[in-house]
Amino acid sequence: MNHIHINYEKKKRRIRLNGIFYAVISSASFGFSPLFSIGLLAAGLSNFDVLSYRWGIAGIVLMIYAFIKKKSLKLTSFDETWKVFLLSALRALTSVTLLIGYANISSGIASTINFMYPIIVATCMMVFFGEHKSIVDIGAICVAILGVYLLASGDSLIVEGGNTKLGLACSIISAFSFAAYYIL
Repeated sequence: MNHIHINYEKKKRRIRLNGIFYAVISSASFGFSPLFSIGLLAAGLSNFDVLSYRWGIAGIVLMIYAFIKKKSLKLTSFDETWKVFLLSALRALTSVTLLIGYANISSGIASTINFMYPIIVATCMMVFFGEHKSIVDIGAICVAILGVYLLASGDSLIVEGGNTKLGLACSIISAFSFAAYYIL
């Protein structure tokens, strides 16, 4: 009995470490997005060109991974197909609006606004799904929103030739669509 428990604990620890590893890789790759995207935009590529390269490379990597692991990418039902379509549309909306944000306001502020998605997720989960809420949670959400507001209200937001209102609106849409992606 003790042997089974030890193996279970080892497996749990390995799964946790794999999860942490994949989360770090995911965060790092998403964190490099502004660096590479802004460079490609500055080189004259359109938003759709940048996204085509980004998602094309991601698709190739996913196919290679599936091949190596002998996993099927086949969608087997209408329900699966609809979910993949909806999630893909939300992720595409997130990417397109964030790139428009980068073109019109400071990339740091556009990214900061986009990364407000956990606040949106937490708020939606509290309001619509009955998640636990406390004064500390609500206070943290308010302070985060105030911080982003103060950051975005300064002159550091302005990009030469950019449309500040469009950049802010697109960055906010990006955050909300990313939050919807996670909630769904």
